[in-house]
Amino acid sequence: MKRYLVILVALVALSSCEKDKVSVSVVCDSEMSYQSDIQPLLQMNCAVTGCHTSPNPAGGFDWTSLAVVQSNSQKMLDAMRHSPGITAMPFLGTKLQDSLINKFECWVVQGSLDN
Repeated sequence: MKRYLVILVALVALSSCEKDKVSVSVVCDSEMSYQSDIQPLLQMNCAVTGCHTSPNPAGGFDWTSLAVVQSNSQKMLDAMRHSPGITAMPFLGTKLQDSLINKFECWVVQGSLDN
């Protein structure tokens, strides 16, 4: 019996070593529009002079291009969230308001539409 208890404790200990994963469900109250919600968010916070706009966009990412934003939306979301292992954006700035990050996440969840 003691041996089974030791095995059980070892299994529990090993399974607890796995990094806790937090699942956050985004709540989208309405459909996000690229033109009305996302483009202004990017223009005010990302695609500003000296950052992610032409002629020399930081990191080679020009966030004024819908196609580039669509294909990099998850990377952008991770940077906005200041996720571990990702360069936080805005670079050397404070994290965007949760409401703005939520808008972007809703747009992504809704399919990153050109609307």
